[in-house]
Amino acid sequence: MVSIEEIQAAYYMVAATGVLVAAAYYIYNTRINQRMMKVTQDSRKAEVTNNILNNLQSLESWKAFFDVMNLEWKDFEDFAKKMTPLLPQTSPRRDYSTYQPSKTWATSLK
Repeated sequence: MVSIEEIQAAYYMVAATGVLVAAAYYIYNTRINQRMMKVTQDSRKAEVTNNILNNLQSLESWKAFFDVMNLEWKDFEDFAKKMTPLLPQTSPRRDYSTYQPSKTWATSLK
């Protein structure tokens, strides 16, 4: 007949095996998630680059770029006043009242 000690020892071995399998599954799953995050990050970078290049290829964006570069301003308030008519009417960036940049940012654009 099987003694209680042997049953208990077998139970401990099964439990330890379950813990090892769970740890291996966790490590495997974590590595897969890391690979997927890298793929997602790479695709986001490619998408942003694609959007920038598509914008640079349009004549309208070059016209807007040169319009901004040809502006002359003294400070950020002057820049905002001159820039607002150049933005489309539906642009969320038309309202500069909530944005307060530092003086170095406005002067570095000049």
